[in-house]
Amino acid sequence: MSIQDTSNLLAIECSQRTGSVALTRDGVDVEFIEFGSGGREEDLLLPSIDALLQRAELVPEQLSGIGISIGPGGFTGLRIAVATAKGIAEVTGCPLYAVPSALVAAEAIRSGLATGDRVVVASAAKLDTCWLTPLECLEDGWKQLPGVGIHTILPPGPDVLAMCEGALLLADEHVPQGLHEGVSGVVVSRQEPRLDAAACLRITVDMARQGVSTDPLELLPLYPREPEAVRSWRLRH
Repeated sequence: MSIQDTSNLLAIECSQRTGSVALTRDGVDVEFIEFGSGGREEDLLLPSIDALLQRAELVPEQLSGIGISIGPGGFTGLRIAVATAKGIAEVTGCPLYAVPSALVAAEAIRSGLATGDRVVVASAAKLDTCWLTPLECLEDGWKQLPGVGIHTILPPGPDVLAMCEGALLLADEHVPQGLHEGVSGVVVSRQEPRLDAAACLRITVDMARQGVSTDPLELLPLYPREPEAVRSWRLRH
């Protein structure tokens, strides 16, 4: 894989209720814009991208790549974000970088970690299951550890306890309290995850330097299970 241009990279994070976009112009970060994400009534993503490009005095054709946080996360927000990124990439011809949202959450707290520290990101909780992503902090990035995927968390089994032992747990209010209680004796601590486009942008820069891009036609959101909206539609029809 060849190293790709990192001069004017756009990053999009819409996996949660608050979305954001960030941009690097000529390799220098430009301030990012936050907005409400996941609503069906109003599209705030494209106006925010347009505003950010205007601040940087760029047009879409000057983008050297787009990093997109692909989930797990909210169904509507991810669909809008992925469709938008694919559309811009198709029109401009710039490469796409698919960034798992767990990496975005971990990157956001990197400044407080040391090389070798481990993080487990919990997301997409439903009933007694949750999507868990174990990561190790490296000097120049992140290493995804074995075990990523859906796990039973009520109660947490030996696989979950082993994954969380000695790690920092990133879990929001949607993750059942039973997980926190079940792993409280093995984790170092627990924090609320913070996902924003600035962290996504830093990972995008690394992926561009490594030449790890995704064909727009193959880019899909990362859903751990069938979305509830799809299941309801299928049952009605």
